[in-house]
Amino acid sequence: MGRSSYQSVAAPGVDLDSALEQRVQAEATRRLRFGPALADSVGMEFARFLWVPLAGYVAWLVFAYDFHFLDYVNLAFHEAGHVFLAPFGATLGILGGTVGQLFFPLACMLYFARQGQRSSALVCGVWLAESAMYVAHYMADARDMRLPLVGGEIHDWHWLLGRAGWLGACETLASSLHALAGIFAIAAVAALAWSLSATHTSASQISPARDSGSLKV
Repeated sequence: MGRSSYQSVAAPGVDLDSALEQRVQAEATRRLRFGPALADSVGMEFARFLWVPLAGYVAWLVFAYDFHFLDYVNLAFHEAGHVFLAPFGATLGILGGTVGQLFFPLACMLYFARQGQRSSALVCGVWLAESAMYVAHYMADARDMRLPLVGGEIHDWHWLLGRAGWLGACETLASSLHALAGIFAIAAVAALAWSLSATHTSASQISPARDSGSLKV
């Protein structure tokens, strides 16, 4: 059917070309808006379950912890703690390693919490718990001293527990610290799962209103 035929059925005074152009622009706008909305929806569904691999990692930490990639970062902060607290005496200098490796994840957790970034704070909470497990791993070796030493010949926990008269209890103390760290890590993952689910629910309630608004163009 030709152009003249379209014009013959159009209402008097209506520019059919202009009306068709507006309709095409409206449909293109709707599709452009639908694309990002769909991407947001997929992204939210993915983010909702980010806690799942973290939960698997925490399970490994709790039941089968061993030195791994993250502990190289902890080790760097451990040595920095020795250097920073060394001027304050032998005891603080040696304890500074443990203080250093726990301070940095704790500081990150508190920073994100103050910024209102709950998920990031909880992930840093898992890091803090993992670093405490590394401390427990080192502490358990205080009597036998089988672990390789970095940065000196002094085994921190052999020296500290020996001075306190608790060297014989090193494994009990280490097991207790590991258990506490495990509970903290599990709580952090549970809180993260709840937080992501709550965020997803809120976003899902907002998205339909936003999408329905875009269809009015």
